[in-house]
Amino acid sequence: MTLSKIGLPFAAALLIAPFSAAAQQSISPTIDGILSVSYGQSDLEGTDLDREAFILKSTISLNNSFSIGVDADHFKNSFDESFADFDVSLNRFQIEPTYHFGNDFYVGGFIQRASFSFIDFDASGLFAGFEGGKWSAEAYAGKSDMTLGLFFESARTVASSLHGVSVSYSASENLEISAHVSQNNLPDNGFSSGGRHELKSVAAFYKIGGGFSIHGALDKFDSETISEETETSAIGVGYNFAEAGINVPGTFMLEADQTDYGFAEVDTITASWVVPFGKQTAKPLDSIARNSSGDIRTPYIGYLSRNLILGLENLD
Repeated sequence: MTLSKIGLPFAAALLIAPFSAAAQQSISPTIDGILSVSYGQSDLEGTDLDREAFILKSTISLNNSFSIGVDADHFKNSFDESFADFDVSLNRFQIEPTYHFGNDFYVGGFIQRASFSFIDFDASGLFAGFEGGKWSAEAYAGKSDMTLGLFFESARTVASSLHGVSVSYSASENLEISAHVSQNNLPDNGFSSGGRHELKSVAAFYKIGGGFSIHGALDKFDSETISEETETSAIGVGYNFAEAGINVPGTFMLEADQTDYGFAEVDTITASWVVPFGKQTAKPLDSIARNSSGDIRTPYIGYLSRNLILGLENLD
């Protein structure tokens, strides 16, 4: 299992920078983030699939200039039939040290590790963006290694490049719209036939009032290694107890989505308990709406986070 050789040194340097600069600047660390626990059920042409997820998305701010983002995700799908019991899970960890300039711009690096069944993914790279007024945008580029350990006497690794762009617009205090496009380019090296994985996502989140909110999202995954595209649409509602005057932490969210694989359709209902802390507000994380934010900087991992059972169909 190897990490990308280009992005890793930069990301490591950015990780060390906040601590070396801390000796010269006052430190007043704060932690902001979102914790999400969810359970869902899917209908795959008469077969019931169970889904569970635990997601932590956090940012540790050391001062006004330096912060470290830390994500930890666990997703699991399973089904129990008379002829077979089947479980498949995806675990992901990401760290992203970031330097914030005084003019709304920022730069950073990311290191991501994910494991799915007999496949391991390592990714690293650099990103840059800005957050100012109603608009925010970010672009990233890096490298990814995919290591397969099954069916081979020794593990096989395929290296690829990846890049993506995200944009967010806050139309008002209650309405936010976001979009993301990312690509993963696999080489033709004799072991992999090569090709492009592309993920496109757009989402909107609206606070109605009285503790209620709604969100919707569209997601498309396209791979040159398969003939069919995967399209998912989702709509969800949320209820924030604190905003409604009830002394209960967090927001309850309920989402319905439908995924069209070309050869099959899957309907899913997901219930989530989302607890923000620090300055964060509750957002759907166990949802395709998360892909529109671009915080999962590998398109295939973003796709797998909502398509575990059929994910192997689209892996070259």
